[in-house]
Amino acid sequence: MCCTTLYFEARKEDDYRRPGLSKERRPGPQIKTGLLVDKVGFPLEIQGFDGNRGEVKTLIPVLASFKARYGLESITVTADAAMFSAGDMEELERLGYTYIIASRISKTPYEIEEYLSEDGVLLSDNQIFDSRIKILINKKRLERRVIYQYRKKRAARELLNMNRQIEKAENMVQDKIEVTRNRFLKLEGARKSVNHELVARTRRKAGIKGYVTNLDARRNL
Repeated sequence: MCCTTLYFEARKEDDYRRPGLSKERRPGPQIKTGLLVDKVGFPLEIQGFDGNRGEVKTLIPVLASFKARYGLESITVTADAAMFSAGDMEELERLGYTYIIASRISKTPYEIEEYLSEDGVLLSDNQIFDSRIKILINKKRLERRVIYQYRKKRAARELLNMNRQIEKAENMVQDKIEVTRNRFLKLEGARKSVNHELVARTRRKAGIKGYVTNLDARRNL
């Protein structure tokens, strides 16, 4: 599924066309559209939403409409972490959906720690780790399967983007450029510095991506 915005050359907003977070950074009225496609990109379902609705709030309604329209018994949802909140995952389980969702990695998984050293990453390309994590579902901590994968190409891309952000943060510290939002810039009052601790933690996670699923749990029920 994908979600995008469509803007209008209109001065006044209404209950449908409203200002919101615009992909084109336009301040005027817009609407949100949610599009569900198959694995080759063929459109299956489309819905429109008011312009100030968050992307994560469009997924469940589109899935529910598609499931009802075609009388489907089950749907497996695959999605990136950016399209999902913890509440969405809980709602999917409550409604009986299975899912495979890219997981944000807040810290290096313990299974991978032994492959990391000061000399660099000792992981092989496409190496996979099958593990378990606990997530909050209906106010209960339940175990779900999580797959971690390391890719050299992903690591190279992430490190390249990371180095650009670090360079910008260093320039901000040295007052060479204007201070803007930067994850590696540490502000303590008027004092600016590069957050080297965060830099080190982020480098260790480069190339690692996690995928959370409830598929195996449902097969065991």
